Amino acid sequence: MENPSLNMAGIAVSFAKHLKYDRLILKGVDFHRSNGKTHCRSSGYEVYDRFFFPEK
Repeated sequence: MENPSLNMAGIAVSFAKHLKYDRLILKGVDFHRSNGKTHCRSSGYEVYDRFFFPEK
């Protein structure tokens, strides 16, 4: 399943596409990145792009 936005809203969109839903209503979310960070506002879920983390 694809999740290019790297957040929970992106997962919801992927599920909707997979289930062939015609419409999906999301409230209080966006798909914008800020300094490598993407988030679903007010959800407490955040993730940072992997390329910002050094390989170990």
